Amino acid sequence: MIARRRAFGLLGAALGTLAYADTAAGADEGQNGWVYTVPGTEIYAACQQDSKNDHDGNCTWFVIGVVTGASIEASANKTCLWNMTKEVNGRQLVDIVLKEMTDHPEKRHEPALILIIDAVRQAFPCK
Repeated sequence: MIARRRAFGLLGAALGTLAYADTAAGADEGQNGWVYTVPGTEIYAACQQDSKNDHDGNCTWFVIGVVTGASIEASANKTCLWNMTKEVNGRQLVDIVLKEMTDHPEKRHEPALILIIDAVRQAFPCK
């Protein structure tokens, strides 16, 4: 089970890096459709389940991976993606993503990577 969670985290990190790189480059979603393999609806359902199970499931690790991957890419490009302290944990990130997806159900069909990045950017905007 731990290996599976780590795999989801690594997948999230890799996809988060690619999604941020595409977004920063101004690429259309359709240009690299292979990047956007997880729809928001699937992550929303997984996050709801994780919130019932002490935030120790696939959603939590995927969200952490996306945030980590996008942060690495932004740092490498010397750009500000968000202004988040080190004290922010995976549980908080999942809560932020869940709130955004709950408040905006019309967006849940969009790629999970973009939804996660947008939710965290709104919660921790650059100064």
